[in-house]
Amino acid sequence: MDSRLVADVLSELHDNLPAIFRRLPVKRLAQYDRLQSLLHVTDVSQDATYQRDFADFYKLRGSQAFRQSYFNLLNSEKTGNDMRFERVLGAIFERCGQVHASFSSKLIATVNANFPVYDIEVLTRLRLPTYAGGSVVARLQRAADRYKAIHRFHDLAKHEPLFSVLVTEFNSGFPTYVHFTGTKKLDLLLWQSNRTGA
Repeated sequence: MDSRLVADVLSELHDNLPAIFRRLPVKRLAQYDRLQSLLHVTDVSQDATYQRDFADFYKLRGSQAFRQSYFNLLNSEKTGNDMRFERVLGAIFERCGQVHASFSSKLIATVNANFPVYDIEVLTRLRLPTYAGGSVVARLQRAADRYKAIHRFHDLAKHEPLFSVLVTEFNSGFPTYVHFTGTKKLDLLLWQSNRTGA
C-alpha cells in the first residue's frame, strides 16, 4: 500500500461523493449508531435484539451455535484492550474451525471504532485480491496480511488533505452522525463506492 494509491482512492471517493451519498442508507447509519451506543450497556451475549441488529447490519451468517459463540466473544472482548487482528481471528477460528476475516474485523471495529473493517467492497476499492481459497494456514496469513494493508491505507489516508475534505463533506451530508470516527466515515464511503460505478 503506497501513498500514490491512497491518494488515488481518496480522489475517486471525492469525485463520486454525490453518488456515494445518495446510496448511503441513513437507516443503516442509525442502525450502526444504535449498535455502538448499546454495546457497553447491554449483555450482547444475551440481548437477542442487539444480536439481530448486528447480524443484519454486518450480514453475520452461520449457525446459531456460531452466532452465540461470536456474541459471547464480543461481550467478553468489549472491555479489553488487546484488539490485535490475528488474535481475534484465531479466537474465532478456535471456536468454529473457519477463517472469518471479515467478521473478526467487524468485532474489533465494534469494540474500537478507530479500527477499520475488512470487507470485500473495501478489498476491491483498495485493489487488494479477494481470493479466499487455499489451506487454513494460507488463509489465516492472507487475512492478516490484507488487514495490515487496510490498516495502512487508513493510516496513510489520514495524512492526506483529501481525507479532511471527505470528513467535512460527510459531516455536512449527515450532520446527525458527525460523532462517528474518521475511520468509520471512510469505511462507509469505501463500502458504498463500489455500488456507484465509480
